[in-house]
Amino acid sequence: MRYGIDIKKAEKFIGTKRQKLTAIKFLRKSNEKTKSGDQMWLFKCDCGLFKEKSKGNFMLATTNNCGCIRPHKIHGGSIRDKKGHQRPMYRKWVMMRQRCNNKNNPDYHFYGGRGIKQCERWKDFKNFYEDMGKSYEEHSSKFKDTTLDRIDVNGDYSPENCRWATRREQSNNRNYNVPITYRNKSQSAGNWVKELGLKMTARNLYKRVFTRRWDIERAFSQKARQRSIKNKI
Repeated sequence: MRYGIDIKKAEKFIGTKRQKLTAIKFLRKSNEKTKSGDQMWLFKCDCGLFKEKSKGNFMLATTNNCGCIRPHKIHGGSIRDKKGHQRPMYRKWVMMRQRCNNKNNPDYHFYGGRGIKQCERWKDFKNFYEDMGKSYEEHSSKFKDTTLDRIDVNGDYSPENCRWATRREQSNNRNYNVPITYRNKSQSAGNWVKELGLKMTARNLYKRVFTRRWDIERAFSQKARQRSIKNKI
């Protein structure tokens, strides 16, 4: 027994899917002080967002989802199209908020975790739509992979620091491309991983150097460990 649960049973539960939610990680017991009560898990919705929910509720519910199928109304108009699908721009707004505010979101560490916020105005979808709606329609009419990109990767989500970009353009603007100087040579984490054949991702190398602030030799030489059960569930 670890973390107040049976590890083997927890491992088998990972990947369990009901309706739109899939179990991906054990978080804690509902009563953290006594480590008792129902298990709290992190689930991933088919729409791409994440939701914290008790295992018992998940098993008994008949409509497991992150809330994406609720009939939201924004400024008198539905956020859904005529077919009942969530409008893409609304999902972009929700995912932006998740990255900044949801500590259980896998990408939170790279956004809210390092101080990236959304501006006060954009806490209301109506304002976000007023500022970015026209440019979104123009960009998405030309490109299928329209994403919300920050011009300054260290800046907040705001009208003056955001634009619509393709995934390739956004990838080129990511802070993983901040040059890392090693052995008198500077290049991106991705290029270092490729050149040296490192057994890790560019994201992991970036985290070692800039987030964890490891010694540069250690960051490049220490082998990446397999994920432990604590991180796995």
